[in-house]
Parts: sequence; C-alpha cells; structure tokens
Amino acid sequence: MRTNYTPTMPVPNDSSTHYGNGWLYADWYLSKGGAEDANSPDGWHEEKYEGWWDRLAEAKRVSCSH
Repeated sequence: MRTNYTPTMPVPNDSSTHYGNGWLYADWYLSKGGAEDANSPDGWHEEKYEGWWDRLAEAKRVSCSH
C-alpha cells in the first residue's frame, strides 16, 4: 500500500494503530478490485486482522444494501 493512499472509507475513530493498519490495507485492497471475501496475509497482529475483517464486512454490508 502506498503511503499517500487516501482511504475510500475512513478508519473508525478511537482505533488502535494495528486495527487502523488492517482497515487501511483492506480498504486499499478493495480499491484495487480485491474480493470482499479474501483472506488476510498471515503473521499479523490480532488487532490488524480485526481491522482487515471489519473493513471487508463493511464493504459487504454496503454492497448488499444497494
């Protein structure tokens, strides 16, 4: 992910750094056409996994409501 990436959906307020990094990585991944049901890379901190999964879940929620 590029350091100057602007997220399509901001990281939730009061998120930890790890959670925010997972959220941003998933947001970037989705912006490049990635699948909403993708697996996260191995070896991440637990909170980073949570951010990844929560961002993918939000993308699924939004796509189902349209």
